[in-house]
Amino acid sequence: ALLAVIRWWQKRTGASSGPLSAVPFLALLALLSLILALGNRTPLYPLLFRHVPGFGLFQAPARLTIGYALAMAILAGIGADTLSLTPRLRNLLKILLIAGIGTVFGAMVARLVLPAIQPSFVEGAARLGLTLTLACGLLLLRGRRLRGHRWQALVVAFVFVELLAFGWGLAPGTDPVIYRTAASTSDFLQSQPAGRQHVAQPYASEVYERYVSLQSFGPSDQAYLRALRESQLPNLNASDHLYGVGNYDPLTIGLYRDLWDRIDGEPGEPPGMDEILPLLNLFGARYIVSEDELSLPQIYDTGPRIYRNDSALSRAHVVYQARVVEEASVRLDLLLGPSFDARSEVLLSRTPSSAVASETKPDRNQDPLIAPSLVREGPHSVLIQVNMPRSGYLVLNDVYYPGWLATVDGQPTEILPANHAFRAVALAQGEHTVAFEYAPSSFRLGLWITVSALLLLSVALVAGRLFSRRKVKP
Repeated sequence: ALLAVIRWWQKRTGASSGPLSAVPFLALLALLSLILALGNRTPLYPLLFRHVPGFGLFQAPARLTIGYALAMAILAGIGADTLSLTPRLRNLLKILLIAGIGTVFGAMVARLVLPAIQPSFVEGAARLGLTLTLACGLLLLRGRRLRGHRWQALVVAFVFVELLAFGWGLAPGTDPVIYRTAASTSDFLQSQPAGRQHVAQPYASEVYERYVSLQSFGPSDQAYLRALRESQLPNLNASDHLYGVGNYDPLTIGLYRDLWDRIDGEPGEPPGMDEILPLLNLFGARYIVSEDELSLPQIYDTGPRIYRNDSALSRAHVVYQARVVEEASVRLDLLLGPSFDARSEVLLSRTPSSAVASETKPDRNQDPLIAPSLVREGPHSVLIQVNMPRSGYLVLNDVYYPGWLATVDGQPTEILPANHAFRAVALAQGEHTVAFEYAPSSFRLGLWITVSALLLLSVALVAGRLFSRRKVKP
């Protein structure tokens, strides 16, 4: 890659065409993506994150090294294509070949003489030396012993084997039956009434450190990994189609994260179950996976203990009273306070366009308990049927997020942010069919732009072909 930059600089006045013309762009891409990948270690990424629209979506800056990897690979190809084997370079390659052989030999001796040395260091040194030896040998063979396609084929084969050797064992695997066979805890939870599950601290941290510490991969046998499957550690529940509360995805929605931070507590100081139970009720956490003794009915003890939380809200429920609390911090405090009862009222983040709830104080003894029916549910749509004895709100304990649309009996309706992070729609008295569908306008706009661009490109290609045929003389 460095050779490509040097060749471009030497021929910069005549590098307007050909591969060398792309060198400035690729070099800038490699440098910029590497700086951005450093995240908040430099002032550039935070500046773009705060002030450039769209950059706030990139919350894992290390992934931006994809630009560096792409640019460096193409630069290396351009540099290799311009390589000229002068006598001086051949002498240098011979020295590097001897250095590679010496590195391999030194790694082997170190493994025998220094048993306390890290095996990864010995293996890395041996691989480096072997790669250097083979690469220099191939370059020395170019032009004298091997020419044209034979040398190119040998280089491609060498690169393929080198990449395969590098990646071999990088992510160890195990027998696929460990994934195809459902865990006993999953079978049990699937046999229970519907509800989300929550893996409590410190049990979740202990399991995570044991299996996902990144210090070592640990054994790959089924007996060892079976305990991991049984733990229900997020996001393992997704493989068995079980709904969970919380996950280890860094791209967590902000409103959801506000509530989850209250559940998670400070690092090393998780709050007690009694403190977070009101929030777990909001999430609909009907099942608590833990190794601690909890003041809840224990329904499973073969492996991790599973407790049933009877106070958890169902995924969809009806209330008849609403309070508008626009201040986020006040709203979060109320959700955890003793005066709030999620079964009787809902906290809205903004005033609805049309208020339908009763003005009377909620009374759980008088208000009828309604159990909405989930007719269809999936990642992109939810269909609910409900019979309202009087006007109120249907609360769905799914995350409030732009792009979701709602209809009541086929008519568009407003989705209200409920209980800080969830959704609600206002309903009048009577039977209703409520449908939620994820259909963001950005996707529809992007689809139309893509289709239009493809049509224009097709027309341009056909017109260009017809025009070129007319210009060609017999």
